[in-house]
Parts: sequence; structure tokens; C-alpha cells
Amino acid sequence: MSKAFSLTFVALSLGVAALSAQQVPAISLGAPTARVEEPYTSISAVRELPDGRVLVVDSRDKQVQLVDFRSGRATRIGREGSGPGEYRFPSAVFPLPNHEALLADPAQLRFLRIDAAGKVVETFSYPEGIGPGTQPRGTDAAGRVYFEGASLGLPGGGPDGGILVADSLPVIRWDRRTGKVDTLILVKGPQIRVGVTGEGSSRNFSVRRQPFTSRDGWTVGSDGRIVVVRSDPYRVDTRAPTGERTRGAVVALRGIPVTNADKDAYLEGLQAERRSMSVAGDGRGSSSRTTTAPSGPQPPLPSADDFDWPARMPYFDATGVQLSPTGELWSERTRARGDDIPVYDVFSTAGRLVRRVTFPARTRLVGFGDGTLYAVRTDEDDLQYLERYRVQ
Repeated sequence: MSKAFSLTFVALSLGVAALSAQQVPAISLGAPTARVEEPYTSISAVRELPDGRVLVVDSRDKQVQLVDFRSGRATRIGREGSGPGEYRFPSAVFPLPNHEALLADPAQLRFLRIDAAGKVVETFSYPEGIGPGTQPRGTDAAGRVYFEGASLGLPGGGPDGGILVADSLPVIRWDRRTGKVDTLILVKGPQIRVGVTGEGSSRNFSVRRQPFTSRDGWTVGSDGRIVVVRSDPYRVDTRAPTGERTRGAVVALRGIPVTNADKDAYLEGLQAERRSMSVAGDGRGSSSRTTTAPSGPQPPLPSADDFDWPARMPYFDATGVQLSPTGELWSERTRARGDDIPVYDVFSTAGRLVRRVTFPARTRLVGFGDGTLYAVRTDEDDLQYLERYRVQ
């Protein structure tokens, strides 16, 4: 099924500002070269194909589309379901050899392989031993898949029969050709609090990810090198394909304090999620949105005492670090509440901070292409728009 999109083409404007305190250029991303005027609900990933068309994953609407920026048309790829070529929760898309792409469906612990023309040609499961909570994070030029291990174990494995929580998570590599699965490096995971009430078969477990906690972010290059953004101190480390490890220079930053207003805003966000559930789209690409109240009994909302609040915000967004085609790592800096202007630190292949790039308000990096950068702009109604920029 296809639909027409209205595209706006505009001139690119790049400006160089004064040097930052650490004497690296501060560059404005400028204006997009093209944009899709039809909104999405939650763009989680994009992948540019050789002919310039783009695979777009909307995880909340559970849709994958092939967007042609030149003609303004978008065609749906696959559909929701559990059969071949279907997905329950499309979340990420990664490059494969021969200009193919790998779509992750963690809800069913499997992948869909998409050829260079945008057609689903294969559906296959995660390897044995890779279960729920283990997240695919990338691929290399040999088609090997890289996962981040799960933070939580099964009930009964932790203290007093609770759930085991891992502070350090393994980066796991799976070679589909040989079936080999190996662990390459450890990274710091999110902070999670697990509670246990009751006894025996009547035990109840509560699992809460703690807000504003620092964790490592990482990604993988086409050559198989693992690039890790360390959370404290803030630096970029590299594990080469040979196993050799390189530690980058520490970037000195002043942490943003966590205030009572930040805590209140976090708790209000939990309440807002409870009060309503947004359902976007009608399966035909419509941008209509309706709101319905959840049904059935709901567990009590957590209070401020249910969380371990850190003194400062993390330095960066660990879930959004990305490598450009030239091997540079882009890391989004954390901003104070109310600051809508994103700033990305850009690191060289040697792990050295080389510049900072300022994005337009309420805009975030979502992927790269051949000399291009793809970003998502969110409007005041929380609708999202895909934009393309030219980068050198």
C-alpha cells in the first residue's frame, strides 16, 4: 500500500560559531535539504538504501515504510503479525552486506532481512541463548549481529530468591554463518531497583528503572570495532576487531544538578502515562490521534521514595550514540529541563572530541546515509517529522 507525501526542499546553511571552552568548533546543523510533511508517531530508526530511498521504523504505530524523498511516496514494508515477513514490534534496522537491511522484532525474538529493493526476503530467530531483555544494537560488514545483554535474570536467582540485577552488561557477537556466539566487552547498564513482597509462591516482584542514572552507550562499526561512550568519566573507548583496547581522553564537563522540579516532572510523566494511552494512525498512514483510558485495575503509582535520585543528570543520552559512515561517533549531550536545543559531541576515530553540532529545537539524530544525516523533529503536539540534512 502506498501513499503520497508532500516534501519540502530547502537550501542548506552551515555556520561555524566561536570555539567552545574546550577549543573545539561549534557548528550549526543548519536547515534540512528535504523533509516529509506527513507526521509519524515514534520514529525509532531509519536506514538509507543505495538508491536514496529510506526505510523508516515507527515503533509505536508498528509500521515499517519505504520512503522515496524524490517522488514523495511511502510504501509499507511487511505488516503486523507473527507469520513470515511480519512483525509484532519493529524497533531497529541495521545494515547488511549487499546493501540489505536487518529489521529487529524483539517482541518475537527474531529478525526480518530486507533486500536492496525494500522487499522482505527472510525471517529468522535470535540465536539460542539470546532471550528477552537482550537487545540487538548493530551489525558489521560481515553480517554479524551485536547484542547488549539483559539487565535482569530470572526470579529466584537474586538475593533472598529475588531477581538478579546485573550492573555490567556484555556486548555479544553472533556470527550467523558459523553459529558462534561470543562476549567481547562489558558496559555499564542502567540502574534498576527490584522489590519483593510476600513469600513462597505468593511472592510479587516490582522492577523499576531508576531515573536520570548514568550508563554507558555503545555502537559497532562496519569493521567490527566496538565504540563505547563511558558514563563517568565521560570519554570514548574503542575495542578493535583484534581485541586491542584504546581509552580516549576524558572530556571535562560540569554536571547538571537534578532538582526537585526534575523529580516532580518525572513523576508527573508517570501519571500522564497512566491517565491515557495514545493510539496513533489507522493502518493506512493517517495522522489522526485518539485517546482512550486504560481499563482494569492498575497498580499504585510510585512515589519519590520509590526511586534512588542521583545528584546530577547523566552527561549524555546513552541510547542514542551513533557512528557516521566516516567513523565519527555522535553523542547527544544532556540538557537542563526546558532547554529544547540539542547539542551533539562528535568524536574522531581516535576517541578525541573534535567539534560540537547544534541541532534545531526539538530535533534529534536518528541515522546517517551517504553524505546525509537524518533527524526527527517533534512538534508541540508530539508528532514527529523526518528530515534529511547534508553533511560533509
